[in-house]
Amino acid sequence: MPPRRALLLPLLVLGGCIAHGPRNAPGRVVVEQPPPADQIHCSEPQVPEDPGERYVTVSTGLSFGGGPAFNRSDDIGALYALAVEASLHLGSRDRSHRDDAPLLLIADEKYWPQRSLALNLGWHLLERKGEGPAVGAGYAELQAFSMNALASGVAAGWAVDIADEAHGPQVTLFTLGFMYIRVRHLLDRGTDLMFGVQYKIPFSYVWSR
Repeated sequence: MPPRRALLLPLLVLGGCIAHGPRNAPGRVVVEQPPPADQIHCSEPQVPEDPGERYVTVSTGLSFGGGPAFNRSDDIGALYALAVEASLHLGSRDRSHRDDAPLLLIADEKYWPQRSLALNLGWHLLERKGEGPAVGAGYAELQAFSMNALASGVAAGWAVDIADEAHGPQVTLFTLGFMYIRVRHLLDRGTDLMFGVQYKIPFSYVWSR
C-alpha cells in the first residue's frame, strides 16, 4: 500500500465516511438560455432557497458503562457492561454541505443528520453476573436524535438475555454524542441503571432533497 494511503486509513476509521449522491433538487434549467418573456412572472430577482439534504447513516461502535442494580435475583448490587451497537439513521438537514466546526470530534455535523429516527441493535458482549463476567443481554431500540440539542436523543426498546431467559423494557438517554444513561428492567431478574460512554463511527450517504 502506498505511504499516503497508509496514513489516511487510520483517519478514515476514526472519523467516519460520507458520500454525496448525484441526485439534485427538482428542476432542470439551461443557464445560458433565458426563459420566454411570457413565462416571466416577476420583475425582481428571486433568491434561491437551500433545499437541504437527506441522510442515510449507518454507525457502529462500542460502549462501556456501569452503575447500581436493584432487586436483582442474583444479589448483584452493581454491574458493568461492554457492548457493541449498530444503528441505522434516516434523517435530514436544512442546509446543504454543512461544514461547521464540530461540537466534538465524535459529533461532527458533517457526518450525521441534523435530525433523524434510528434503529439501534446492540449486545452486551461482557457483563457482570452472579458467576462473574459473562455474555449479557441483546437489545433493539427505536431512537430519536437531534444535533441541534447538543447531539442528544432518546431511545426505547426491548432487551433479551438468552442465557438467563429474561427479557424486559429498556430506555436510553444520551447527550454530546457519547455520554448515555440507560435503564433496563428484565422481568423476574431486576432493574439496572447504567452510566457510560460510547464511540460510534458513522458512514453516511447524502443527497439533495
